[in-house]
Amino acid sequence: MAPQAGPSLSERGLPSIGWIASLFAVILVGILGLFVSEVMAIIAFLFAVGMVVFYFFSPGRRLLSARLHATKLITEERYEEALSGLERTEAAFPLDLTVKTTLALVLKKLGKGDLAEEKWAQINARQGTDYSAYYYAKTLRENGKADAAIGVLAKTSPRSALAATYFNLMGCCHMDLRETDRAIHAFQRVSLRDGEDSQDAVDLRYNLARALEAKGELRKALEHYRKVQELRADYEDVVPRIEKLRAAGER
Repeated sequence: MAPQAGPSLSERGLPSIGWIASLFAVILVGILGLFVSEVMAIIAFLFAVGMVVFYFFSPGRRLLSARLHATKLITEERYEEALSGLERTEAAFPLDLTVKTTLALVLKKLGKGDLAEEKWAQINARQGTDYSAYYYAKTLRENGKADAAIGVLAKTSPRSALAATYFNLMGCCHMDLRETDRAIHAFQRVSLRDGEDSQDAVDLRYNLARALEAKGELRKALEHYRKVQELRADYEDVVPRIEKLRAAGER
């Protein structure tokens, strides 16, 4: 998948621009209040204190703190602790999809595929995106539900930049079901001329070659294997596959 957008200022644990502007305005009013009247200065000070208290004890701040803590635990590969904290956070903020997404990824890391599948289903039902559809389908396939995964992917129209990722997964699902012709059709829905050296495109080309080999179209399969080797010389088992097909062609 394409990388997600980087975290905002608030997601990095820093105050937002609005918070900085508000605090600056309060300080300015307070300073001016000292020159106008003590009453105005006291009012400005109390307002500033109220904003600070609201910021640090607001639901948004607590949610942000919980997300940052979970991220730290995941980075340290402390998945069980991250899971426990995320479950508490989800109970407190049941509508936050970021928490559910992180929870789904942690569940997958812990080998709890069925629970991860449930989370992705909830996320995709609430706010279906390219991202959620792909990971929901990917989790379904990993749980042995290739047919259901195809159904999820078929309802999605991925952006062109993500097409190789989607149709590669769809083709692999068809291969799992021994539907070779449909797999080839899925793999060939992506033009490999543009961005052919990207990892997603190389993966798709390799899987297309395997599908063509399975169908008996050895010459076409060999062409794609050779292109994979050209782009990634050490890609998986592409060298022995080329040697195997070359030997078959010489007989």
